[in-house]
Amino acid sequence: MKIIKADYILTCDDDFSIIKNGAMVFDEDVIEVGLADYLTQKYSDLEIIECGENSVVMPGLINSHTHLEYSKNKTLLKYGDFNSWLKSVFENREELSNISDKEIQNQLEIIKQTGTTTLSEISSFAKSLKECVKSDLRIVYFTEILGTNEKYIDFIKEDFNKKLEVSLSYKSAKFIPAISIHSTYSVHPILMEYATTKAKEHNMLMSTHYLESIYEKQWLQRATSKLKETLSIVNPDIKVFFSEEKFVKCFDDIRTSFVHACYDENIEDKYIVHCPVSNRLLGSKKLDISKVKTNLLLGTDGLSSNISLSLWDEMRMALMVHSEYDLQELSKKLILSATKNAGEFLKLPIGVLEKKYKSDFIVLDLEDKLNLKENLDKLILNTKKVKKSFIAGEELSL
Repeated sequence: MKIIKADYILTCDDDFSIIKNGAMVFDEDVIEVGLADYLTQKYSDLEIIECGENSVVMPGLINSHTHLEYSKNKTLLKYGDFNSWLKSVFENREELSNISDKEIQNQLEIIKQTGTTTLSEISSFAKSLKECVKSDLRIVYFTEILGTNEKYIDFIKEDFNKKLEVSLSYKSAKFIPAISIHSTYSVHPILMEYATTKAKEHNMLMSTHYLESIYEKQWLQRATSKLKETLSIVNPDIKVFFSEEKFVKCFDDIRTSFVHACYDENIEDKYIVHCPVSNRLLGSKKLDISKVKTNLLLGTDGLSSNISLSLWDEMRMALMVHSEYDLQELSKKLILSATKNAGEFLKLPIGVLEKKYKSDFIVLDLEDKLNLKENLDKLILNTKKVKKSFIAGEELSL
């Protein structure tokens, strides 16, 4: 066991406790959190890690949606409108998919240096698998299924199953296989049933892109949509398979995160992954986060629709986008979306610094004196990289 001392311990517990001149006793799990003077006397024989002046210890961040396999993009794709962006993805898919292990490894290092300790990775091609397995981050690895052409159903099922079985072979406390349905417009009902059955069989989490654009909503309503022309590039016989209600019902009894959901009018009872940078770049409307309470999660999406995989950058964007919110109230909501809420969705004891939770935490250096309880926004606005990072009590190399 060790003790870590900081100017502030931000616990992200039910009371959102912030302990000034605090400390935490930990090994693989959190043993006790409280005032530094009390804990250093109670555990006087333990090694003490001194974080120094203007320091904050808080739970490691949880990025609830990434696409490392699309990290090749810098200027290839067209922004401003979802349909135009999707066309540019189809036009550049060969170049986008030509990504090296080193490029993925570099992004994982950036993610780690910016304070993310748990990552939900959506994998279409299994190209990120090798580096995710090697990574010292905690990874939830969603093998994705997509395809609408009935002629290729058997091939897609076989390919998906092979990738899923490989991911299952690496299952551990820090590598958790899961399943992703790409979207309402890109998955045949036969494939949907196949994937959801697999998820139930293995008691897996699921995730899906959902109502990200107005084009998708129009498509599901059988209205005229530019999306049909774009989807016809990969399947000339494309058709609508689902209504909103029918699609959502497919996930009954499966713990599922719905990514984006900008055009969903019934978000109150779903786990919603908010990706504000991606939504802005692809021309989606602003998510009404007032309807999403403890089920709001935060993700960066991939570099196909972002310029950064840092959750601090994502939170900074959200502070600007949701200008109707009180700054401190919004800061608290965003921090919880990247810690406590995300841990609860994953059904893992992470995201909170409290007894019996895993010792996944980060150390921040604020550089200047600050009353953190009244200035949560400063934490978001000023943090670029973290000073230290721990997973299950083990310090990571930064």
